[in-house]
Amino acid sequence: MKLVDILARELKEWPCDEERILQSPSGMLITSKNQKLGIYSEIAENWITGDVSRAQWQAAVDALKAVEQPAWNGEGLPPVGTVCEYNWREEWHKVNVMALVRDRFESQQVIVQMEKDWNYEDRPSRFRPIRTAEQIAAEEREKGIDEMVQFFMNYYGNPKGAEEYFLICRSLYDAGYRKQVQP
Repeated sequence: MKLVDILARELKEWPCDEERILQSPSGMLITSKNQKLGIYSEIAENWITGDVSRAQWQAAVDALKAVEQPAWNGEGLPPVGTVCEYNWREEWHKVNVMALVRDRFESQQVIVQMEKDWNYEDRPSRFRPIRTAEQIAAEEREKGIDEMVQFFMNYYGNPKGAEEYFLICRSLYDAGYRKQVQP
């Protein structure tokens, strides 16, 4: 592994005022002015020719931070750092998953940070990924069509089956017909 990659992984901050760091054969980090930093590291494959500037180190650290974890697909408990929706008291709230804890029975719970509160949760069914605008619109469409079908069934009964009502209501909804709110 190259020295820049090792340093990006091991150093939390740049350890000196110098702009460049080298590595001795023993793994000790030294500055370009031969000042020993007292930090031993994994020996890099390019220790003889490789030195690292502060800018190179920062770029490697930023690249490590930018590595995205796979997106949570809604199955199981969300991983730490996930921003998702959480069903609390029959309402969906946008939350940040702060930590994963295990109780004495080894069951997992996540700690979620809500707008003004924290909560522990162990039920995956209470979480869902944040919905896109298209998903919200599709849910509203289905809800509107269901309400129209329910009206037809209450008014006309169910002589031929509800499938024809669904076809009619989908067409009406897509044509822009909606229930008008009376003042």
